[in-house]
Amino acid sequence: MNMNRSRVASRGASWATLTLAAVLVTTAPIAQASLTAYSPAGANLVRLQNGPLDLTLTADGNLLGNLLTSASDPAALISSIIAASGNPTLTSGDFSNDGRTSYLGARAFISYLNTMNYGGTNQWRLPGMTDTGTAGCNFSYSGTDCGYNVDPASSELARLYYSELGLIAKFDTDGFPNSGGGYGIFANDNNGNPTSGAVGLFSNLQSDAYWLGLDYSPGTAWIFATGDGIQGFESNQGRSYAWAVTSGLVSPVPLPAPVWLLGSGLLCLARLRRTRQA
Repeated sequence: MNMNRSRVASRGASWATLTLAAVLVTTAPIAQASLTAYSPAGANLVRLQNGPLDLTLTADGNLLGNLLTSASDPAALISSIIAASGNPTLTSGDFSNDGRTSYLGARAFISYLNTMNYGGTNQWRLPGMTDTGTAGCNFSYSGTDCGYNVDPASSELARLYYSELGLIAKFDTDGFPNSGGGYGIFANDNNGNPTSGAVGLFSNLQSDAYWLGLDYSPGTAWIFATGDGIQGFESNQGRSYAWAVTSGLVSPVPLPAPVWLLGSGLLCLARLRRTRQA
């Protein structure tokens, strides 16, 4: 009898160990340099860590476009996005079927993700931007906040493009076209045509402008264009893509991991106790 109880307890201990191992395996991130892929609450995300920068981006570079394409009723989805924003000036005309949207539409999409707690967090935002130097666009071919080869610290997308993905701009730091081509998110040739190019852990990236989370002046906002590496600004009514980001690591489970694991541990202990008393 004692031997049978010992075997049952052993099986219970093994079950507990496997449960913990499964939790660790399913939540463990996959690393690539300073980029790490992980999937909390079913959302595919990428974490970027570089010095003081700790950022999570959606792995899908055009999540809005993907959601619209896969929606059974795209018009209803757009209505939900507008409703989440609480902005009465927004209309369906602010959104294109391919995922491009106005600046206010991009902000509305971020509000929608936060309302649905996408990936287990309601802290989504547009990529950060810092207006360095004198106020406004200090256009240059190197090292400022506006133009080509900008300071990677000036925006989170500039850091991703230049520092993490190691991409180059259409023009070199002297203002001459890069003679070898290979610029842009898809390594465009000298005629601006997309060619093959690695985009790391990201998918569905667009060779176009993305909204940054900072107004430039009334009626305009900052953008970063992945097609040629330029950072600048455009009208709020223009159509650019929205890339959702959030600071730090999103919890890999709906509840904070320590609480989830504590609950699993208590269940394991209860099971072991019942088997020993049997």
